[in-house]
Amino acid sequence: GKDVSDLIKTYERFATPGQMMPEQVWDEVNLAHSSIQLGRPAGSAVPLVWAHAEYLKLLRSAVDGKVFDRIDPVYERYCEPNGQKKRRTGLEIYTSKRPIQRVRAGSILRILDEKEFEVVWTSDGWRTTHAAPSHSVGSAGFSAEIIPEGLKEDKQSNGISFTLHWTEQDTWLGHNVDVKVDAK
Repeated sequence: GKDVSDLIKTYERFATPGQMMPEQVWDEVNLAHSSIQLGRPAGSAVPLVWAHAEYLKLLRSAVDGKVFDRIDPVYERYCEPNGQKKRRTGLEIYTSKRPIQRVRAGSILRILDEKEFEVVWTSDGWRTTHAAPSHSVGSAGFSAEIIPEGLKEDKQSNGISFTLHWTEQDTWLGHNVDVKVDAK
C-alpha cells in the first residue's frame, strides 16, 4: 500500500546501458583500476532472468496496490488483526540455534535437538527438579516439552532453568539454560 515509485526508479538506474538487470550491485567505494563502481553491477551474472522477474513483479505490485505474489491466506493470518487472533499462542520453541530467553506464563516451552535427549528442569532454583524424555519428530529430530505447573500467570516468575542429558551417550549440556517467565 506504500508508494514504491522511488524503488522502481532505483531499480531502473541499476540497469546496464543495454537495459539488463544485474544480480548484484556494488555498494562500496569504487575499486581503483577496475570497472566496479558504486551503484553499478558488481560483476555478477547479467542478464539474469530472476532480476528481471523481480522488477516486473515490483511494477505489477505498484499497479495492483499490493504485493503481486502475496499469498492471501498467509497475509490474512499474520497481518490482519482477525488472523492474528487465530494464531496459536502459548507455545515457544527453543533450539541451540534459537536460544530464546523469555516465555509467557502458561506457555509450553518446546525444546528441539537433533539427538534423543532428556530435559531436566526446575522453576524453583533447583530445590526440586523435573525430567521429561524427548520424542522423535521425524526429520526435525527430537522434542521435549516443559509445562511449568505452579507458575503464577498473574505475576512475574523467577523463570525456568533447564539442562539437557543425551541418555544414549550419557553426556550433559554442561550448563543451565535460564528462561525468564513473563506475566501474560
